[in-house]
Amino acid sequence: MTQPAPTFLSRIKRFAGYLLAGVVYSVSVYSVAVLVLSSWVINRDGLPPDSPHNITLWLQTNGVHTDLIVPMQTPARDWRQILPWRDDDQAAWQQAQYVAIGWGDRGFYLDTPTWSQLKPSTALIAATGLGKTLMHVTRVDGPLVVNEQTRRLEVSPEQYQQLLQYVDQQFERDRQGHVIPVTGSYGTQDRFYAAKGSYSLLMTCNTWVGQALKTMQVPAPLWTPFDTPLLDAYPMQ
Repeated sequence: MTQPAPTFLSRIKRFAGYLLAGVVYSVSVYSVAVLVLSSWVINRDGLPPDSPHNITLWLQTNGVHTDLIVPMQTPARDWRQILPWRDDDQAAWQQAQYVAIGWGDRGFYLDTPTWSQLKPSTALIAATGLGKTLMHVTRVDGPLVVNEQTRRLEVSPEQYQQLLQYVDQQFERDRQGHVIPVTGSYGTQDRFYAAKGSYSLLMTCNTWVGQALKTMQVPAPLWTPFDTPLLDAYPMQ
């Protein structure tokens, strides 16, 4: 006896079942990858021995997003000469001890001041790598201390130079080679600049920081989209 042709509704249900199974499988694989790779710390012996010539850097999280905090001025770089700043914060910028640098999705940065304002469209664009990215720079007056949200690491001048090269390559630049300021900020103490690359579930703001650490060959998770494994690579002490 000939089986009746599947109805449109049955096809929709079958497709929904396949889609749900695919989502569950993808989430499971992603979760396992996060668990395994974020706990695998590489370059455990990458910190140079104590030396008066070492450069102090900091990792700081706001609970979701991690920034690299670097000295405002060293023999290798004066960030005030690289980054055009806000006129209403110029005096404080000139006196700041450190500068915090982060990278992330433009929609998250500019259109999502708080998590309660996150739009599904913003999350979808960010997750799939379809949106543009920005560099976020914040002046830090200091002093900084090690705590639950902040970690300290020492690097050599050579390692810091490697970090500078990595960060410099992330800025989008105009034809004259200058970084490009972007309108928008959280206050007078920060600015955004055009950036290269695409944000996604595989390359998040925290993954970007992890790549920076690996560029310097200092302790870092093999891969992590989250902030906690980055700080856990540097025990509080």
